Amino acid sequence: MQTMQLYVWILVAGEVALGLQRKHQHHQYDQRESSVAWDEGVNIVGFIEKSFAPKNGLYLPKCPISSLFGKCELADFEVAHGTVLGSGGYGKVYLGKHRPTGMAVALKQIQREKFNPRHVEHEETIHHSLSHPYISKFHCTMRDDAGNLFFAIEYIPGKNLGRRLGGRHSVTRATVQKYVAEIVTALEYLHAKCIVYRDLKASNILVSPKDHIKLIDFGLSIYDCDDQLRGFAGTLEYAAPEMAAHQNYGRAVDYYSLGILLFRLVTGRLPISRGDYNMDKREFLDFVARGFHFPSTGDKIADDLIGHFCDRNIATRYGLNPATHKHIRNHPFFHGFNWNTLAKASFQEDVMVSFDQLGLGESEMITLDKLAGFDTDFDNSY
Repeated sequence: MQTMQLYVWILVAGEVALGLQRKHQHHQYDQRESSVAWDEGVNIVGFIEKSFAPKNGLYLPKCPISSLFGKCELADFEVAHGTVLGSGGYGKVYLGKHRPTGMAVALKQIQREKFNPRHVEHEETIHHSLSHPYISKFHCTMRDDAGNLFFAIEYIPGKNLGRRLGGRHSVTRATVQKYVAEIVTALEYLHAKCIVYRDLKASNILVSPKDHIKLIDFGLSIYDCDDQLRGFAGTLEYAAPEMAAHQNYGRAVDYYSLGILLFRLVTGRLPISRGDYNMDKREFLDFVARGFHFPSTGDKIADDLIGHFCDRNIATRYGLNPATHKHIRNHPFFHGFNWNTLAKASFQEDVMVSFDQLGLGESEMITLDKLAGFDTDFDNSY
């Protein structure tokens, strides 16, 4: 009992101290999404992991219990041949099935040799702590004998916002209003918990069957309430200038990214792209840090809101300061939109999808505890 109390005390102290010590550099690349992190810092939770992890050095999952499934076991989850939802530098995301309930789930595999324990722990503990209508639900974490991790996450049918745009402007003003308003409420929720999302972009937003947004992928999220983060984390084209300049930054970077996303929703393209300038990553970040002239969307009202979200002056940038929340809601861009519909979002749209209703037929199934030996046979995209 005393050991458990000590563990809980250290865990609480660790969450308070996250991001306060900065000494080492870590690198993480998501090849699928072009996200990258050059984070500086020593995480005190790493001490907790080292103190309580098994002697074999394998990562110890912090969230093995699901409020929906109970204790998660590898043998209770299975995937079908050819149902890879996505892949990246960490591993793959499979469409899976929870056998006891028949529910479809997204199963994110993180291969032992490819993950950074610090980032994995942030993603696991932060995502598991969240409960919001516009954020995907994290169920639990499992580990196989080889040390590979599996995150069981709410499966949301449909495309991510990036694929829905498809490189074209195909979203109505009313739909853009709703998506941006829902993102704003999700960011307000995260920021009230001192969580910096750090990778807001179209491909990290899924659109649910009822046409509501769901934020996914908290792999680069981190706790910070004091604007004391340093180093780059996120996607280059969505980077805030203070982050690009390697200055201290905090939650305000998420609203800058929202301004970039709004530009893309209105026009179907990004305001700037590294490919347009033939720059490497560091040159592009230097370009963003110096500042650039935003092209017009062709919509003066949208341009004005984007200008407030992407204000280089953090003190006056819309979003972080609670006083500006009213400015966002009253901005002419949202004329005709009823924000009260979001306040009534008690529908809490948990997407409960039966795997058998997805129409996959008689697919070959394999449980997670046996997946490692069959990995190459399950690479076909769904």
